[in-house]
Amino acid sequence: MTAAPLQVQEGVMLTRLVYARLNDLVTALDAGQRFEFMNRGYATSESRQSTRDMQERLLWEIIADTPLDGLHILDAGCGRGGALAAIADRHKPAALTGIDLSAEQIEACRNRFGRLKIRWQVADAASLPQQTASQDVILAIELFQELQSPSSFARSAAQTLRTGACLLIADLLDDSTWATLVSQLENCGFKLDSSRDLSTGVLAAATCRQKQYQKNPADADAGNSEENFLRTVLGEELAAQQTALANADLRYQAMRFIRDSRPVNQHAPDWHLPQPAVTCRAVQQTVLIMPEPVEQVFPYGAPTGDTRLPVFAFPFAGGGASVFRGWHQTLSDEMQFCPVQLPGREGFLMDAPLQTMEQWVAWAMAQIQPQLQAIGSERPFALFGHCLGGLLAYELALALAEAGRPPAALWLTATNPPHLPLSSMLINLLQIAPFDNADLAVVLRVLGGTPPGVLAAPAMMRAVQKTMQADFAVGARYQRFDRRRLPCPVHTLAGTRDKLVTPAHMSGWQAYSATPIAPKTVDAEHFFLREARLEVQAMLRTQAATIKEGVA
Repeated sequence: MTAAPLQVQEGVMLTRLVYARLNDLVTALDAGQRFEFMNRGYATSESRQSTRDMQERLLWEIIADTPLDGLHILDAGCGRGGALAAIADRHKPAALTGIDLSAEQIEACRNRFGRLKIRWQVADAASLPQQTASQDVILAIELFQELQSPSSFARSAAQTLRTGACLLIADLLDDSTWATLVSQLENCGFKLDSSRDLSTGVLAAATCRQKQYQKNPADADAGNSEENFLRTVLGEELAAQQTALANADLRYQAMRFIRDSRPVNQHAPDWHLPQPAVTCRAVQQTVLIMPEPVEQVFPYGAPTGDTRLPVFAFPFAGGGASVFRGWHQTLSDEMQFCPVQLPGREGFLMDAPLQTMEQWVAWAMAQIQPQLQAIGSERPFALFGHCLGGLLAYELALALAEAGRPPAALWLTATNPPHLPLSSMLINLLQIAPFDNADLAVVLRVLGGTPPGVLAAPAMMRAVQKTMQADFAVGARYQRFDRRRLPCPVHTLAGTRDKLVTPAHMSGWQAYSATPIAPKTVDAEHFFLREARLEVQAMLRTQAATIKEGVA
């Protein structure tokens, strides 16, 4: 399989995984009705509508004067079905069909709108299953940023629509991306018929919803309640969206394209919409980066002057160095295993958990570089990370390589590669419904990334709330698309029963390694550092010996 189809396959699997987790969250919070419309909403400056009303209003702004009665209408990415249900209620189309990659979403549509004459179908928008020239209108509302192969969708839509039929597109993109999209669609057999800039109304909706996430100053308990866990994260995301819209860095446009009579060229070159090299939304916060006391940063010991391989280890979100308690002893013959205590956990700098990946990397560099200077420039070392800690280890490896001191190896367990950002995709979806009253334990249980023992202990949950919120924000804001390759080998270990980071997704780390990866698996779920401790340590021993042989 070539690189491009493999990347498309990876993306499709990730999209399905994201929506499966989203469905779990919506079900757990009994929020299905609020998720019927999965769009950003539209409002006037004076509007005080509910989120659902604003989202339905956006649907009609997008449709505008497009005729619907007596026509065959396809929603290519129907989500939980609100758009087609609203059309069925207001118009009399000949047929309505909704497709979605997510089986969970389609099942929700069938359960919610089974009374309506709508066909719900699990399918990929990049390969529409409808017959050639069978549809009159295709809706693609906020779809293109989720498409793994926009060129395949464009060709499939052109084949499915009759001559003179409409493709309605609406999305939040920058001007360069809009220009690319229009040009490519025109090359695929479409003609731009109309374009409406809906940015003002979408900005008003974002402003309205952002206010919903602001804490009520009169509520003295709001700051201490688990119910406000997502409020801070989503409020910051909506504020960033407002700024981008207000500055015209992004525009929300609704475009109507008409299918012309040109035949579809199925062999035309594939194309992709531009993507940023790194998305890591900055939090406006001043952090003074300086070395902390060694015994606090390395509670189980820092590297010493012998010849064993130093390994700096980073835990999962919300976890502290104690996750690796005892590892420095059981691995002491082969390496100096040095768990790193990140700020905001286990009594260390509890009031200052870091909130972006840039802050994490800058802080880790300030702590680890003095240790590397002390052991000498010729001595190899390695980095180890689990889940979010693995992403930190990767970014730290990049920074150290740029500073002229790359690691000899990067060991990753249960870590999605940066271009498959599960957390970031989830947070983009969570912006569209008011989850500010969601119980912290419920959210974390469904989204994963938190040990069950922590979730079951209310006192522990209260103690780690601030840290978990900050760590969740780090994962939610981080994604990288440029796949920067490290000058060292990358070794991976995945749990075969892990529903958060699948073995198939971990194979994507090959794009970041200087040498071929031999992916390894263990029969375990996501948090296997304890239950599969012996297997993980065996992998480390084997690969540490290889590094030592290479040095010798």
